[in-house]
Amino acid sequence: MNDVEYNKKVELSNKIYPIFSGISGDLLFWIAIDTIFLTVVKGFNAAQISSLSTIGNLITILIYPIAFKIIKKIGNIKSIKLGTVLLLCSAILITFANKYLIILLGHILYDSAFLFKNMDNVILRKNLKYANKEKDYIKIQNKSSFIYSLITMLIAFTVGFLFNINNYLPMILCISFCILSVILSNFLYEYKNNKNDEFKEKQKLSITKLIFLILLLYASLYATIDLGQANSKLLIQYKLSSFLEISKVSIYLSIIIAISRIVRVISDYFFTKHFKGKNKQVLYVIGYTLIGAFISIIFGSMLKLKIIGIVLMALGFFVFLGIRDLFANYIKTLLLNSCSEKYHEQAITYLTLSRKVGKFLIGGAITLILLKFDLIYVIIFLLIISILNILIIKKICDLLKNKEEQ
Repeated sequence: MNDVEYNKKVELSNKIYPIFSGISGDLLFWIAIDTIFLTVVKGFNAAQISSLSTIGNLITILIYPIAFKIIKKIGNIKSIKLGTVLLLCSAILITFANKYLIILLGHILYDSAFLFKNMDNVILRKNLKYANKEKDYIKIQNKSSFIYSLITMLIAFTVGFLFNINNYLPMILCISFCILSVILSNFLYEYKNNKNDEFKEKQKLSITKLIFLILLLYASLYATIDLGQANSKLLIQYKLSSFLEISKVSIYLSIIIAISRIVRVISDYFFTKHFKGKNKQVLYVIGYTLIGAFISIIFGSMLKLKIIGIVLMALGFFVFLGIRDLFANYIKTLLLNSCSEKYHEQAITYLTLSRKVGKFLIGGAITLILLKFDLIYVIIFLLIISILNILIIKKICDLLKNKEEQ
């Protein structure tokens, strides 16, 4: 292949990346109706729903060594393709299975898919470095998040109505997006650095104090955002169900989700335009905003004034959508900046794994809490963890400050 063809492939891959990443960042439609689909269609309770995530993450953690060997064996591009196929399979199983164990298998495929699919971060970084545009990494990641948030906003506006037309219609559309992701994965390309590829086979990423704290914060804070979003949505659903019939619950819940997606689009658009990934103080903003979100949800759930209570809970729910992309993109950039290019595959794999470990441990605790206590105690538990995250943020910011002064 000559240089012109090579450059065209890399350029095309970089252009397609935001679209591909935007539609494959999660199971579209499913994430908007997961709790109501599992409760209404599949008949699951809160503990069963929580256990799906907990067990799925545990299996992902256990298969990590095998997954990493597969990634090294087949390469990043084929790993991305494998990840999109696993997402497709998971959507099919979750949609059409009726037994808990088969739906659990679908959830395991869903959780493990991102070990492979997230290698798209590595190829983007490599391609941008080859094109001397490495500084555009967080800009493109934010663009991907904006596309994802825009699509999910449109989904949120329609999913409640689609669910009422046919409970399975949103999941059919979810499967369609998964098929599109598989197709787009075939247009991705990776710049090859043979020297680094040979060297990294003999080397392993050294876990410095900064890298350890980055992984620890991602494990804890992202899991708190993720589980806070899922459980607060379920809590809002339960509160709505206490005074509304199910058809109206799905509509009002979809409206709340739709507004949260608007918040996400606005947040992603703002940070795509103005945030360059250098302001470490943004971690404090994220940490304290998350604390405020849980306090708002707790107070809202306790109020006897139903409408005001729902509004307060919704405001807290909006925060999760507003900060999660900013935090994820910032942490990815920070981690990749903290290690050499030859370790980026390992770094991204560790980052994905840390998220699974965090979600497994915190999710496991939530499952145990739900066996004996009401859902509100889960939110209180997550509030305590979000307060502890501030300590990790302080240590990371201190290390970054010391690094800048050296």
